[in-house]
Amino acid sequence: MKIYNLAVEPKFLKADEKLDPNDPCKFSQVQPCPKWVHSGSNWDQLVFKLTGMMTKNGERETARAAMRNTFAEIKYIQLTKRNNSSAEEYSHIEMNPIKVIRSAVNNCIPLLLLHHVQRGGVLYKVPAPPQTQDRATHVAIKNIITAAKDKPRDTRIWVSLAREIISASENTGRAVEMKVDLHKECEENKAYASYRKW
Repeated sequence: MKIYNLAVEPKFLKADEKLDPNDPCKFSQVQPCPKWVHSGSNWDQLVFKLTGMMTKNGERETARAAMRNTFAEIKYIQLTKRNNSSAEEYSHIEMNPIKVIRSAVNNCIPLLLLHHVQRGGVLYKVPAPPQTQDRATHVAIKNIITAAKDKPRDTRIWVSLAREIISASENTGRAVEMKVDLHKECEENKAYASYRKW
């Protein structure tokens, strides 16, 4: 049962979007915001997902602190790169950590995934495109985090994660190699593509 029967659903407008003068939100009660919806200008869905996937044993605040340090490390590395670059390269170096993360995840998204299908008691690896974009993004983020965890013990996770994100945004690095290896394995198993069930 709804508590706020007569209240209007809240609207989230972008920074450049204007509210219609005749909108009922101006004249009626508005429901409170749902729990996981944010209106902050610095909130990003992809960063939220990355933080959630880094969380261990429910310690989200530790993951948030690691992400803040990752942002600072990305900014520091990019600033150092920009200061040491030539005049032509100067404008091409991205300073915004959110844009760098988006670029890294987009470069790591696989076109095909391997699904296990059982036929006659034998388990086959069947290549197929991801069923949803969220699944493909999940695999890309998982590859970035896995590549970042493969580090020397004296290196902090936010330092290795920042380096991996920057190298993935430049289409190099271990996470991009994992995507290429997955595509090669899909190519090797393309004979079983007809075993797809969906």
